[in-house]
Amino acid sequence: MRILLASASYLLAWSFMLAIKSDFALADLGGADITDKSGRNATGESYSARCGIKAVKCTVALREGRLVVDDGAGILSSQVVNVVTGRTCRQTSIIMPWVKSCYASQYDHDFTISYKATDGTEKSALIAFRPGYFHQGEEAYESFNRDLQIWMRQVLRPIGPSMEIEIKPAQ
Repeated sequence: MRILLASASYLLAWSFMLAIKSDFALADLGGADITDKSGRNATGESYSARCGIKAVKCTVALREGRLVVDDGAGILSSQVVNVVTGRTCRQTSIIMPWVKSCYASQYDHDFTISYKATDGTEKSALIAFRPGYFHQGEEAYESFNRDLQIWMRQVLRPIGPSMEIEIKPAQ
């Protein structure tokens, strides 16, 4: 009986020491955290964007573990197949509206998100951010880009080679 009590008290003390040690090992970054309590969503902001082929105004948010457009049902990160980012000129000339005319800083930031719909089909959605006057859209794009990567738990990288080869000119 004494051996059993000694073993039980030894195990209890050992588990208490592990619990204390694990509290010191697991910590957080306090005021630097930008995720919600679940760790699935980032800032919780809503973003004004342009959606679909016709680039109509929409509101995009990451909330309750879902990517939501205009207060719809949204999708879970597990439904995402891939995300392709790009830049597109959608601005037209005032004098000739059939002519697209953009400076490099005026190109929209596009997110083409392919996902598995609830019926099992694969669909794609387009979410675009316009730079706007004084580049106020740039901040929304950068915040959404960061939030999307946190939500997906993946880093969005440009498609193509990851390094450039330096070629020395012939002398």
